[in-house]
Amino acid sequence: MRAGARIGSVTALATAVAVGGALLASPASADDGRKLLRTDNAAGEADIDFTFGRLDDAVVVGDWNGDGTQTVGVRRGDRYFIRNENSAGFADLDFNYGRDDDTPVVGDWDGDGTQRVGVRRGDRYFIRNSNSSGFADLDFNFGRDDDTPVVGDWNGDGTQTVGVRRGNRFLLRNSNSSGYAELDFRFGREDDIPLVGDWDGDGSDTIGVRRGDRFFLRNSNTGGPADVAFDFGRGQDRALVGDWTGDGVTTVGVRHLPEPEPEPEPAPRTLSTTVDVAVWDALAECESNGNWQINTGNGFYGGLQFMVETWRSVGGTGYPHEHSREEQIRRAEILLAQPWATWGNQWPACSRLLGLS
Repeated sequence: MRAGARIGSVTALATAVAVGGALLASPASADDGRKLLRTDNAAGEADIDFTFGRLDDAVVVGDWNGDGTQTVGVRRGDRYFIRNENSAGFADLDFNYGRDDDTPVVGDWDGDGTQRVGVRRGDRYFIRNSNSSGFADLDFNFGRDDDTPVVGDWNGDGTQTVGVRRGNRFLLRNSNSSGYAELDFRFGREDDIPLVGDWDGDGSDTIGVRRGDRFFLRNSNTGGPADVAFDFGRGQDRALVGDWTGDGVTTVGVRHLPEPEPEPEPAPRTLSTTVDVAVWDALAECESNGNWQINTGNGFYGGLQFMVETWRSVGGTGYPHEHSREEQIRRAEILLAQPWATWGNQWPACSRLLGLS
């Protein structure tokens, strides 16, 4: 079924995604919100585990004091609480900058080895060269309003500059000013979470993405396969990255978020008429030649060609083709009862042929 060695930046998308070592987290229970940091880019247990800030704070990461190690901070409204150690405790810096609805970004804007805050408002950047309240030192436009900002030292000159991600396309600029992108390439999928870091310790920042609980990291700012791929954390955790040990290599981390509450299963509509059943049979005939136990290996299963993700989202267990015709119809009825589901967006081709769209 067709339904179905420095830190970059943080962006506040509607789904609260992580970008380049920072994130926005939705409110959750006080038992979660832990930062779980890994000191090498490989699957395994967290090497550093602590709690700082509130669940609904935006987390930012930077080398705030120039000691070569990156540590966490949080943004609450327009207020920053910055900590110089990756541990629980009080903030070492506390100041206001920007507006509540700005997107925070962090970078070493002047190449002095210390990272400072900035914000993005629409397509406009307001960059500050000290971690304190005050006016922006740099003010310029780059990208589009709905782009995702990323920040990195793209050319290894010691200064971090802005970029944006548009779909799966990265547009990177080597100066903090308006103008055209110097680098333009594609990597990952549109719904991946973009990341930025110096994954190999060569002094230049390159891109990566997170897909579910899997990280894909690339050592050059070009299209191509990932150089490193591994799993860490859980799918609903928010990704962050940083040089947690000061060795010049950026490694991953996550902010632990609670398991989502399962949504109550909607009551299935009653299959009480031969018309309803006949419609499902006709649809199955179109989708799978009426073979309710079909599995061709193409990612779609059963008479109605469910994807596994869709099947399980409506309470199905195992694989659709392992269940009876009646059970597959029941799950399809539950799916179609969802306010967002229609014949046309679930079975586009066959529903048109049968006049159901």
